[in-house]
Amino acid sequence: MQNQDSLFYVSVREPVNFRRTVLGCSKDVIGCLKKYEHFKEFRHKHEEQAVVVKKLFDDLNLLSIKLHNALPKTKLKPQADVKSKSNPRKFDSHLDKIESDLAALETKLSRIK
Repeated sequence: MQNQDSLFYVSVREPVNFRRTVLGCSKDVIGCLKKYEHFKEFRHKHEEQAVVVKKLFDDLNLLSIKLHNALPKTKLKPQADVKSKSNPRKFDSHLDKIESDLAALETKLSRIK
């Protein structure tokens, strides 16, 4: 048992308001913990997706190397357009660059046939 000298009581003014304040603070803490759990879940999903994307890029790189090795070796050097050297084109987006590369490949393919 505890010693009677170590016990003391503190009077609380307006105990209903004090209890209401404590419960409100507890509710806020629980809300913060809930948001933190959502954040942890989001972070975990993000890390999983990053692993998936990295694996896809690794597979893409491997397939690109296999394609490069499967293509016949030639001594031809690609010819550069005179227009493209004199007037360098700035690409607005990555999609524009890909479309222009695709168009260049199609023209080269039509020359080969």
